[in-house]
Amino acid sequence: MKWYRIIYSLFTLIAVQLFPAYSSMAQTSNFSIRDGNMVLTIPKDWTQASCDSTMNYLDLAKINVDSLIKKNMLGELGKEGWKIRKHPKIKGTIELYKPVSDLHGKFIKSLDTDLMRKVQASAPTKVDFGRNKISFTHIREDKNGITTIELKGHIEAKKVMISGNFNQWSVMLNPMQKTTNGWQVKLPLAHGKTLYKFIIDGKWIHDEMNPQIEPNGTNGLNSVYFRTNYTFVLEGFESAKTINLAGNFNDWNQTEINMLRKEDGWYLPVFLNEGTHYYKFIVDGKWILDPKNENSRQDGFGNTNSFITLGIKTKFSLQGYPDASKITVCGSFNNWNPDEISLRKINGIWSASHPLPRGNHEYKFVVDGKWIPDPHNSIYHVTAGEKNSVISVEPNHCFILSGFPKASRVILAGTFNDWNPDGYTMQRNGDKWELSLYLPPGKHLYKFIVDGQWMIDPGNPYWEQNEHNTGNSILWMDSEITMNK
Repeated sequence: MKWYRIIYSLFTLIAVQLFPAYSSMAQTSNFSIRDGNMVLTIPKDWTQASCDSTMNYLDLAKINVDSLIKKNMLGELGKEGWKIRKHPKIKGTIELYKPVSDLHGKFIKSLDTDLMRKVQASAPTKVDFGRNKISFTHIREDKNGITTIELKGHIEAKKVMISGNFNQWSVMLNPMQKTTNGWQVKLPLAHGKTLYKFIIDGKWIHDEMNPQIEPNGTNGLNSVYFRTNYTFVLEGFESAKTINLAGNFNDWNQTEINMLRKEDGWYLPVFLNEGTHYYKFIVDGKWILDPKNENSRQDGFGNTNSFITLGIKTKFSLQGYPDASKITVCGSFNNWNPDEISLRKINGIWSASHPLPRGNHEYKFVVDGKWIPDPHNSIYHVTAGEKNSVISVEPNHCFILSGFPKASRVILAGTFNDWNPDGYTMQRNGDKWELSLYLPPGKHLYKFIVDGQWMIDPGNPYWEQNEHNTGNSILWMDSEITMNK
């Protein structure tokens, strides 16, 4: 079957990222899954030989390169449902695209586990904390948030590219520009961890001016750079020999993170993920709170720590309980610490605002020591036998099941909650059952459970078979996962 040949080919196409030498065997074309489409990116200098090789490999109709690039004529590919468009970022480059569903119909064979693992490895690296261990002179950020990366030397090179997790390890998206003493590129990097390498006339190398490296899993090295989003500052203490930073972001390791000295004190730029971060400074072995930060909390173990919060302010409210003396909220976002986030009573309503990262979070209220789910939130998830309320911060997809007016309970289960049969409860809204969640980019499998009966989504034509021969519905969230050939 043609669709199986294409899906199978993705495994080999990924190998170029993992084994870059392979890319020198042919001119580059990128094959990706994006916005529900299979996308084949065609460079303007594509040769007929490379085209024939790619089309043969993917079991697609032969096309004439000149007619395709100069006249946008698809030939037999047009009859197979492929369409053509300009690349949104690269001038002179085009894309061929076709819905994933058209490639394999309503039946999709499960992708190879090793393939999915490698696809996930190509996604942007997520970390809770990071710092650059030196001050870079060849990497800098301007006031608009654009990062410039320089490569010194290699003036004799004909073509230099930069590839990394910021462009899904593409070998054609980000060419570097020649300067008087080397090459440079300007990138709109996101805050967080960037992995990258240079490609000099087809040869992949890590950044030798950056000592921060890590293995890439294929006997090679990736360079590491953190675009920071917060700076810890401790003024004074000029006579101190060493000042360290410790917090929940590094398991309170008191010797791991050294602060940097400045003229009137100490500082350290870092990347911190969304959420609440507790910390202290250690001045020549003595632990102290941040004197410039009025926000501090007890951790429930007799310690008081400074804290900062990054994320989206989320409001928790609880009505009633007029005689309660103390109400707190805790959940998966704070390791279920019942003493951390207190609610205040205003006009008979207990409430608190707390920054949370994007995602789906379970929580409970603690009323004078008694743990209860939110009585005003009908969405819950059962975890280890415990019924917890669920709040979704910046949801990006709404699951909808139409009909079933007599159903008493509809559950959503999938790869995003380990197929928990007591998973997310859906809410009835007129003649529909609905639930909005945040889902990360990539592929998600799911099913509805209607009064105990598992079923695929009747409103979603995309599904694949499972080991029980009952099928799973498929949802692709926007994903720039690119396999290079």
